[in-house]
Amino acid sequence: LTRADAFFALGRELGDDAATRRWVWYGDLACAWWPAQGTHDPAEIPPEIPVLVLGSTWDPATPYTWGERVFERQDGARMVRVEGGPHVVYGRGDPCVDDVVDSFVLHHRLPAEPITECQGLEHEYTPLSPRSAVELLDALDGMLSTDTEIYFLPEYASWDGFYPLEIGCPYGGSMVAALSDDGWVEQFGFERCAFVDDFELTGSGEYDVWLDQTTFDAQIGGYADGQLHYSREADGATSVHGRWGGRVVDLGDGP
Repeated sequence: LTRADAFFALGRELGDDAATRRWVWYGDLACAWWPAQGTHDPAEIPPEIPVLVLGSTWDPATPYTWGERVFERQDGARMVRVEGGPHVVYGRGDPCVDDVVDSFVLHHRLPAEPITECQGLEHEYTPLSPRSAVELLDALDGMLSTDTEIYFLPEYASWDGFYPLEIGCPYGGSMVAALSDDGWVEQFGFERCAFVDDFELTGSGEYDVWLDQTTFDAQIGGYADGQLHYSREADGATSVHGRWGGRVVDLGDGP
């Protein structure tokens, strides 16, 4: 059984699940025919070099067991074990991890205990937005769904703000985003942009980084016409005002 055979045999075992791992799957595909045979001898680390290992039990890219093996092999090593954490655990606002790493990097101090136990960063589950406008509960549901889909959009999440961002919306139309001159406000423009099918926005919006506040002012087209003003505050409270489908809209939802 060659490495290529083993690689594709594993893919067949995964079945449809392989489609959800495209970048990992195709990124590693070249390894199946790599001509050189790697060695598995552990790297030697001089004992005088301090070692701090970070490991997350839910890391999908660099398994926790890899870091655990380094920790167990090196006398005097220390490990930060994050239960259920993501791939990147440092610099995400968790003092349990950040304080240990900062102390090590800035002051060359290792923790007294061999293992520091930390809880993973957990966020409430965000359900998928309705696919079509006919499934929306009300106008607030439509605007909140649009806000949610933008927030989780990969292109927007990885945007550095240096150049304006132009995006084709999933169900037609377009959206642009640009950073204000002072760098504190992300400004949006919508042109028949639909993140929910048949719920089109044409207008503007902004996200104030300093206030953690999002607002949209848009003409609504598609399933029902209208003009809506939407806001999401730092505490999670949302509201929408205006008209939609021939009716006055005045809705709010607390955090």
